Amino acid sequence: MARAVAKRAAPFGLRMMAYDPFIQETLISDHGVIPATLSEVLSQSDFVSMHAPARPEVHHMLGEKHFRQMKKSAIFINTGRGPTVDEEALIKALQEGWIAHAALDVLEKEPPSHNNPMLGMENVTLTAHVASGLGTFRRGAQAPRGLRIVTGAVRHVAGKLRQSVGAAEYLASTLATRQHGSRPEQLTRFRSSSAIQRRERENRERCMSERHHPP
Repeated sequence: MARAVAKRAAPFGLRMMAYDPFIQETLISDHGVIPATLSEVLSQSDFVSMHAPARPEVHHMLGEKHFRQMKKSAIFINTGRGPTVDEEALIKALQEGWIAHAALDVLEKEPPSHNNPMLGMENVTLTAHVASGLGTFRRGAQAPRGLRIVTGAVRHVAGKLRQSVGAAEYLASTLATRQHGSRPEQLTRFRSSSAIQRRERENRERCMSERHHPP
């Protein structure tokens, strides 16, 4: 999965570093990634993406001392295995501002307890352990769930950045095309939703204008 992430990140012009004690550094370099120590990766990265496997020797591979090394603006991503991260340390790092955000597809305990603080934290993004279903996504069996996740992410980002409905429509259409190829029914669904939102916004603006400027 780490190689797949590197392949997809490369077109964005990111400077990529990686620490992996299980493979040779030459293999890392062959994928356009700079071999580095764990401390170098943590202290220099804006995005730290975790892909460690479920092995006893990497249980709690990242703990409090590691999150303290990261930038305060860093975003931590885990699409590997939950137990590789000390979840209490991660929660503390997020609550005390050692790092800016966490995007997690896995948790240390699944399903999570209803009182897990991360379920209600604004600087945490959670998905329902779907990264492991990459092959299934390609066959289409989990496509509806994946599409809902992508749609929700697009709407969230569009709202946060105060983008226009047209921009959200463009992003959603682009992502849907990449996910499903030429799927007119999916694109139509996005466009219809955006068109409805646009009409609702225009109606609200017209009502406000008539209220302030009666004929």
